Amino acid sequence: MQQVGSSAARLKRPKKQRLWQSLPEIEQLRPAWEALEAAARPPHPFLSWSWQCEWLRAHPRLRPLVLVEWQADGELAALLPLCLRPHPILPRLEWLAEGSGGDEMDLLLSPGAEAEAGPRLLQHLYELKTWWIADLHSLVMPSRLAACLVVVGRPPATPVRIEYELPWLELPASFEKLLAGCSSNFRSEIRRRRRAWERHFGGLQLECITSPPRVAEMLPELFRLHNQRQKQKGQGGIFEAAMVREFHRRLALDPPSGRQFRLYLLYGGARAQAALYGYQTGDRFAFFQSGFDAGCAAWSPGTVLMSCVLEDCIHRGDRWFDFLRGDEPYKHRWTRQARHTERIRLARTPLARLALWRPHFSSGGALRSLFPPETGRIPSGTKASGWETTNAPNGGDQHSAIIPAPPARHALSYRLRAAWWFIRTTRNWPSVLAHKLLGWRLRECRFRDGSSIEFLSPRAELWQLGEIFRERVYDREFPDLPSNGWIVDLGANIGCFSLRAAQHLAPSGQVLAVEPNPACVSVLRRNLERNRVANVRVQAAAVSGRAGTRHLLLSTRSTDCRLTASRAGPPMESLPVETCTLEQVLAGIPRVALLKMDIEGEEFEVLWQTPRRVWQGVDRLALEYHCATPSARAPRHLLAHLEWLGFEIRRHYAPEPHVGYVLAQRRFHKETA
Repeated sequence: MQQVGSSAARLKRPKKQRLWQSLPEIEQLRPAWEALEAAARPPHPFLSWSWQCEWLRAHPRLRPLVLVEWQADGELAALLPLCLRPHPILPRLEWLAEGSGGDEMDLLLSPGAEAEAGPRLLQHLYELKTWWIADLHSLVMPSRLAACLVVVGRPPATPVRIEYELPWLELPASFEKLLAGCSSNFRSEIRRRRRAWERHFGGLQLECITSPPRVAEMLPELFRLHNQRQKQKGQGGIFEAAMVREFHRRLALDPPSGRQFRLYLLYGGARAQAALYGYQTGDRFAFFQSGFDAGCAAWSPGTVLMSCVLEDCIHRGDRWFDFLRGDEPYKHRWTRQARHTERIRLARTPLARLALWRPHFSSGGALRSLFPPETGRIPSGTKASGWETTNAPNGGDQHSAIIPAPPARHALSYRLRAAWWFIRTTRNWPSVLAHKLLGWRLRECRFRDGSSIEFLSPRAELWQLGEIFRERVYDREFPDLPSNGWIVDLGANIGCFSLRAAQHLAPSGQVLAVEPNPACVSVLRRNLERNRVANVRVQAAAVSGRAGTRHLLLSTRSTDCRLTASRAGPPMESLPVETCTLEQVLAGIPRVALLKMDIEGEEFEVLWQTPRRVWQGVDRLALEYHCATPSARAPRHLLAHLEWLGFEIRRHYAPEPHVGYVLAQRRFHKETA
């Protein structure tokens, strides 16, 4: 064991402060760790000795770095469970059980020792020379760690980000009162689906398993159903790795002190058709993971199982139901209450702080490229059809992006491939590279096939070319798009997407390009003429929720324009324009195969003000939303509203706090087309 003292003058030297770096040493901490974790409020199993050490046993390649501080009377005062991720350039610290799906992580402190023990422990952490960067996810808000950092005088190296939403539900006295608090449509849907299940399978047969040996025995049913469901969605389940399955089996046999694991099985006939796994702490039940048989999806096993589990929790006397991580729409049909977690990045040296300050590092891309997943570790994301996807630890649907996701590759490699693509496909590639490297003015991009695109703001429009022409995101995502259908481009800008849609996505169909910026409309028309595109109709109009006269705000730095002012944006000039509704834009179009909407914050007004019958004529929707406008709503409300309009959410990605992308398609659109 290594004994290290603090050299800070304003922090008193602790009597016993230690660094535990091996599993046998950490096993000796079990009694003191469990006592500290039970005394801390609120208690949570993800910080328990069982959860952390079982994960360490399942992943022997991990290098633990557990910092503890003892009080003078021999009691444990503070504990910080971390592990070291070696790297030749920037060694990184993360949570010991990172990747296990844990939420609400934090520094464990004994009651009454918050003022001194926590700051001393963090000061000791900064004196260690083995790490440069600490990337700590899923911290409970407000976190004790953040408060202790202020005392130590070591603020985070990058702004603290709100990371995940954790919905929770206060359970009433009866299941009928719970349904009474839901909307009438959702209430009738629950009852209708339960009756349909009873008719088809001969009744509702729900089994709740609480005995540790029995839970461990039936966990393979959960693994099977969860992996089957994720495979149906084209994603990888978190239980695919044998070491993760063994981790949960051992954890079920030796649950954290004061907790009880529950495994719910919903039977349809002689076999379990759906499973839900969670744990109980006092009068609180937390839903960790679930799955169901894809063969019985027509009878909504997920909805039926959730309603049965909530009813059983009420009968058992639980007061709180925690959905844990994820803002999936189905959770917010049960509740509107939620907590949040945050992400903190620390830098031990000025050079590490400078590396984290770089924009690519602050977006998280370079960290993932510099620290690729190692053998034996479950990566936080998988790749499916060229899109970035994330796996939720609670069985919820996590949708991937509708934009390219380069962080899975090295940043330098990605830029070199982009440069090589411009060299191979453009005639004036020296001018393009000079613009990218030196900032020289670029007026147009001439392709080797004879086509060309004129620019207004080359920096933003070159990004559009890479997204639409090089990555071909819409081509990959819409393989079944009819070649003779209608495509509507709201917010067409200079026409990059309209050109691609007219030439490749719907060469035999029609494209309607709607753009309010007069400068962009002029360049759009010239781009259509120089490329001899005849199946694109241009409409110079501003789309809003209501028709009338509004002021169009034009950016003085780029082609950005909007009807709604952003809370934080570049300087704008005002131009009075006439607005029209989406119903007026789609008048005369029999059916829209794809509606691409990028209208800079006005999408919420359009979605909520357009009648539902108008949306019934739209088969697919590619939407960019902006939450930094006064009329914006939460992303979960947007997804719930799209589902109410009859769309199925296929992709959802939020690369920035106030910007996100949604890809949706109408349910059974092939039959209705």
